[in-house]
Amino acid sequence: MPQAASNEPSASTPMLSGEVLIVDDVPENLQVLGAILGAHGLTVRQAPGGAYALRSVTARRPDLILLDIRMPEMDGIETCRRLRDDPHTAGIPVLFLSASQDAEERIRSFAVGASDVIAKPVIVGELLARVAVHLSVAQLTAALRTANDRLARQAVDESALRHLAEGAALDRQARLDLALAAAGMGTWQIDGPGSAISFGHEAAAILGLEHDSAVMGWQEMMAGFPAEERPAIIAAWSQGFSGSQTIEIDAWWTHHGVRRRIRIRGRQSGAPDASQRVIGLVWDITDAFAQRQRLDQSEKLEALGRLAGGLAHDFNNHLQVILANLSLVQQVCRGDAATSHRLSCIERSSTTAAALVRDLLTFARHGQPAMTAICLSPMVADLESLLRCTIGDGKTLELALEQPGPCVSGSREQLFNALLNLCINARDALRAGGRVRIGVSRETVTGHRCRICAQEIQGIFAAISVSDDGIGIPEAIQDRIFEPFFTTKAPGQGSGLGLATVVGCMVAHHGHLLLDSHPGAGSSFRLLLPEAPSPA
Repeated sequence: MPQAASNEPSASTPMLSGEVLIVDDVPENLQVLGAILGAHGLTVRQAPGGAYALRSVTARRPDLILLDIRMPEMDGIETCRRLRDDPHTAGIPVLFLSASQDAEERIRSFAVGASDVIAKPVIVGELLARVAVHLSVAQLTAALRTANDRLARQAVDESALRHLAEGAALDRQARLDLALAAAGMGTWQIDGPGSAISFGHEAAAILGLEHDSAVMGWQEMMAGFPAEERPAIIAAWSQGFSGSQTIEIDAWWTHHGVRRRIRIRGRQSGAPDASQRVIGLVWDITDAFAQRQRLDQSEKLEALGRLAGGLAHDFNNHLQVILANLSLVQQVCRGDAATSHRLSCIERSSTTAAALVRDLLTFARHGQPAMTAICLSPMVADLESLLRCTIGDGKTLELALEQPGPCVSGSREQLFNALLNLCINARDALRAGGRVRIGVSRETVTGHRCRICAQEIQGIFAAISVSDDGIGIPEAIQDRIFEPFFTTKAPGQGSGLGLATVVGCMVAHHGHLLLDSHPGAGSSFRLLLPEAPSPA
């Protein structure tokens, strides 16, 4: 016997929206429930059994299903299970209609996925309230699913855009890295005047930093610059944190014993959240600096060479006349001791003038001296007495001559003149009781910078060293002391040609010159010459 609703619909019940499928094998129940739900705004479809309901749902998906539990052929439990097994229908709310009070049946209903169980005969208000709740939940669920799908698509789109942006950023970074590598530059940044400095990979390689120490403290960075230049460098560095000033530093920098000429340029980043951040570039200009120095030196030597050539031509003509007439006068005045003494002074001055002309020609590199095989240790030993006189009283001369010692192909006169000039400079740098040490040895050199060609050299050389424990040479002028006419001595005490003569000698002998000097700790000059077979 059919079970109809026991209450009439309430006029105060709100109108509903959506489509409901009613599944019941009793036609009267289908008619009554359809009338109730239809009267409240719902679209109603009917199915007289479980199999028919499955076909109907497959054809068009409803928003909610009212399903009778006890039906012939396929009951509500089996119908609900099949609905839940199909992904297309698994989310449809299923409300069971049951006239039984059996708790076990209710448990089975919820076990197969029922959303709710409504007792028969139905109470209209309860039916409408439960249908409204489950439709609302279903609609919210659908809306959430739609929103989630939209967010998922948006996330995918944003992820794709982000990947495109990241790819473009990586591409720009790769292009920047290639440009920086081609230019020999690296990047750095600092967040405040006294903060640590972060160096990029290229900058760390340029400065000789280990990969895990690409962050360096500001004080440590400043300590690498020459002490006498630090005040100006610190002032230039500080200007970069005051407005739009650009940091411009061009100086020698030493790290782990390796000396480099570096150029630093930077300015504030301009980012609103990093008002004190300064970003910039650093590059190694050691080779360019050396080339510029060599060019300057070459231009000076070219001008001085022309001057020396003209002086040598004219001065030698005058010296020839002076010395020829001096020889004639000395023959006439042999018996006059006073006159002979004056003539001897004239001769010494003329000889000194001739030596000056030879010095000019040496550093200006006019002509190639005659080369002979020379063993360095015997050569220095033969000159010991003269060198001791040059050093003077109250100062010590030490000789450390390797035996038998290396041999070279060279000019004895030029090598002696270079050695004598180094000894005179060492003597002038000594304090009272100071010491000069001259050494001759066969030396293996690796990674030292030649002061003439400014290149790192390596190999086995015949070495002459002149060291002193004097006042030392400031780092700021160590590259200038080899320039012609540059001198730190008082006016009238030096011509500035001594070390230029040494440079000319080394160039003529295809040698190298090393200098190691620190203020207050003395200086050491090493002349490195290609070794040659010893003479027979």
